[in-house]
Amino acid sequence: MLLEVTDLVCKYKSAVALKGVSCKVGEGEVVALVGANGAGKTTLLRALSGLMNPAAGHISFSGQRIDGHRPHEIVKLGMAHVPEGRMVIATMSVLDNIKMGAYLRKDSRQVQTDIDKMYEYFPVLKERRNQSAGSLSGGEQQMLAVARALMSSPRLVLMDEPSMGLSPKLVETVRDIVVSMHERGLGILLVEQNAVMALSVADRAYVLEVGKVVLEGEAQAIAQDEGVRRAYLGG
Repeated sequence: MLLEVTDLVCKYKSAVALKGVSCKVGEGEVVALVGANGAGKTTLLRALSGLMNPAAGHISFSGQRIDGHRPHEIVKLGMAHVPEGRMVIATMSVLDNIKMGAYLRKDSRQVQTDIDKMYEYFPVLKERRNQSAGSLSGGEQQMLAVARALMSSPRLVLMDEPSMGLSPKLVETVRDIVVSMHERGLGILLVEQNAVMALSVADRAYVLEVGKVVLEGEAQAIAQDEGVRRAYLGG
């Protein structure tokens, strides 16, 4: 198993955000994590990527325990985080944003090869490589955030609300990005309020409510669950 989370507890001062969450992501697997605002989805990703320390439980990545590791150490092991809101550096060029994803790498020739791969993957980024990242549309910034994450050569990508604030057409673009990453053999943990989109691309899924996993299983089965349909799928 690529990622294993066991009985994870996370707190913000006295408020408990995660109450014993356990989940797994296999090599090359897309796992969706769905739930309402405040369910603890972003907190889980922050704990996985080393941005906060859990109060209890453990996280193993590729057989190595990583809770308590610093973010750059986790990136080096092969986990990349595409944060909510994309977080591109608006004043820097598109190209410089992409290069930021490779800041821990020493293989400059391979880095350039991977930049070229990102341009093949997202042609619009090549067209706009010298523009400031802040001048891109929301969908283009999402492509840039994904490209930056992929520059670290990850085995697992954490995606936090990639479709948030995007038009229905651009949500389809995000969906296509996830499918393409899956086809390349990357593991993906996809956090989404857009449960329809997330469950349509995932192999398995977890439903998180108020800091607890309340349902888990094959994504198609979760999508057919009556309670999930009422709560998240508009059915």
